[in-house]
Amino acid sequence: MVRGVTLAEAIVALFLLTAGVLVAVTAFQRSLVYQRDSTRLRQAGQLAQNYLVQLARYRDNFPGTNWPAYWSGYAPDRFQEGPFAVEVRCSVPEIFSPCLSLEQPYGWRARRLPDSAVAVEMVLDWGGPQRQFRYSSLLAAPTPLLDSVRLTRLSGGGSLGANDHASFQAEALNPDGYPIAGACFTWSVDSDGSTHQPGMGTLNPTADRAGREMWVFHRIYRPDEVVAYAPGRVRVTAVCRLNGVERQASAALDLLP
Repeated sequence: MVRGVTLAEAIVALFLLTAGVLVAVTAFQRSLVYQRDSTRLRQAGQLAQNYLVQLARYRDNFPGTNWPAYWSGYAPDRFQEGPFAVEVRCSVPEIFSPCLSLEQPYGWRARRLPDSAVAVEMVLDWGGPQRQFRYSSLLAAPTPLLDSVRLTRLSGGGSLGANDHASFQAEALNPDGYPIAGACFTWSVDSDGSTHQPGMGTLNPTADRAGREMWVFHRIYRPDEVVAYAPGRVRVTAVCRLNGVERQASAALDLLP
């Protein structure tokens, strides 16, 4: 004998069927949303890379530019790029050489690398905080090529009397003849053996820890700490080593009896 379903059983079965259909539809809708967000993330990543390439090209062509002024092209005002509201922020961080922990104790005398990098932050938004792509990067300046060193005497010309000093300035130059920011120098003062009367002087560094300036005194200190004088001709030399390339420049200096 075959028994039919009761009304209660039919209602329960219909409820379960409806619930199953709703769950399937909801899962399908969520899968579409996740798929769309995944596509948006991939598109946002590609767009961010394109902007980074544009900024890198700008950085290479205009290494000394004022980057905060460049914000006017993008941020802080957002602009629309397809489905994305895009915000790009550029700033120039303070870079220390060789690192912050070693240079920070020197305060204002710390060695810094001006305009050596640009910090880039991007936000691509397509629907609120849960639908954002954030990207941060650091654009380094083009690797400078050291071509030569220029040595300039700052305290005028002429010979030095006893206890007088002359100040010199060194600059590292690229192949176009422009100074390279952040270059460091080492100095020496040696007897000039090319003359019949070589002399001897003493170096005295200035407050510039990068060694861009140096004082040369017409006096020497003997091992017994007595000040002495060695008149004659000396050669002042500044040496710069940058990215595996070493260049130097020297100048003659006469010390009077």
